[in-house]
Amino acid sequence: MYLRIGQAAKIMGVSPSTLRRWEQEQKLLPEKRTQGNHRRYDYHKLEQVGEKTRSPSSQPSSHNKPKKSVVIYARVSAPKQKEDLQRQIETLREYATHQGWNILKIYTDIGSGINDTRKQLLRLLTDLPLLRPAHILCTYKDRIARFGTTMLEHTAKIYGTTLLPIGMQQSDNCEQEEMVQTIMDGDTLLVFRQTLPATKKEEKKGGTPRYAYNSCIKGVSFLRAVGLYTLFFKRI
Repeated sequence: MYLRIGQAAKIMGVSPSTLRRWEQEQKLLPEKRTQGNHRRYDYHKLEQVGEKTRSPSSQPSSHNKPKKSVVIYARVSAPKQKEDLQRQIETLREYATHQGWNILKIYTDIGSGINDTRKQLLRLLTDLPLLRPAHILCTYKDRIARFGTTMLEHTAKIYGTTLLPIGMQQSDNCEQEEMVQTIMDGDTLLVFRQTLPATKKEEKKGGTPRYAYNSCIKGVSFLRAVGLYTLFFKRI
């Protein structure tokens, strides 16, 4: 796997300018150059160089240890909650700074927690082998996903990364709006449609089973009513 100079710099924990200087000093050379004369580094060689620099004989003193690197993930369900999204980012930034950690990247999504195709969440999982952060910082686990966080945590551990929810005070109104938005989201309807079985008669007709569709409409309508009822009476 070949990496661009920016990706290689993140793995080595240095700046791109340092890699250019190392090339001039013949300390670390790129594996090849593209037709446009861009440097490309071999991922496995960088790992080997990193292991050597982390060997006991070359370990830095305790007061000179490299900073721990982390990434931040924040999510809200609807565009009207952008203020809460910004609040999450600021809280996570302050926490990382207080711990003395280096923030590699910030990922944000606006969408339902049961939607497993969120662009920035998928980008985060794709970047894990390259960035290998120590932690994925989030306010709560449900910011990553409403369901299936155990699987995501297991995947992260493969690359030496842990999911770290720091906890954050959230207003009751914001929490209730999040619940109602998830209930009213189209993804909820899709989950019901996929899990309800069709009768043999409906299978012969093809298409979306009418019985399953009607059942899921009733189920979602009930959940919407419960969510809206809770939201209304909590605010009184």
